[in-house]
Amino acid sequence: MRVISSGIEALIAARQLDEKIASKTTSTFTDSSIRTNPQDSSVTISGEALLKQRVFGLTDPNRSAPLLGKAECGTSMPEASFLTRDDRRLLGDIYEFARDQGADLSYVDDLAFGLAS
Repeated sequence: MRVISSGIEALIAARQLDEKIASKTTSTFTDSSIRTNPQDSSVTISGEALLKQRVFGLTDPNRSAPLLGKAECGTSMPEASFLTRDDRRLLGDIYEFARDQGADLSYVDDLAFGLAS
């Protein structure tokens, strides 16, 4: 059994598993008059996980993104590290909304990096 920690890996693995189950179900019942509908299962990635992955490049859901202040670190750190907790909470909500609406998440990425600068 393989444990998947990354949100995008989990999404891909879930889709592959759904396709595999669907193909087995279809081939099993092709000659039979009984038809079954495979259950619709989906993986939902939280906005916080999308933010960690897309802005900070983190794939481990248990690892927190750095939260730094410019006064303490100067400007030598990546600008995304200086997003406040409120900024991150807002961006997480925006990532979730954009994903649910089917929008291109690169627009939210642009917003995140613009807010960080």
